[in-house]
Amino acid sequence: MRRPSLRRVIWVSGIAWIVSWSCLGLEIFYWHHVTKTLHLNPPKAPPGYPKPQPGLFLLSVLAGSALAPVAFLAAAIVARTGKSRK
Repeated sequence: MRRPSLRRVIWVSGIAWIVSWSCLGLEIFYWHHVTKTLHLNPPKAPPGYPKPQPGLFLLSVLAGSALAPVAFLAAAIVARTGKSRK
């Protein structure tokens, strides 16, 4: 199996960073599922129904908005230090 090139990791993590933060903006300002302080804000449940839980989309947006910048910066640092050693 071929290892992914560093350039591909930078591109994919950069695109994931942009998409996840765009979706997080929609969650905060349009759908109001998340507050501006990144707390979950579920809608009110009718009496007798269980409390709403965050869905897979919201959880993946929150995870992507936290992990994609870290992956991007780590790959960029590795790429830069690799070039300076040669």
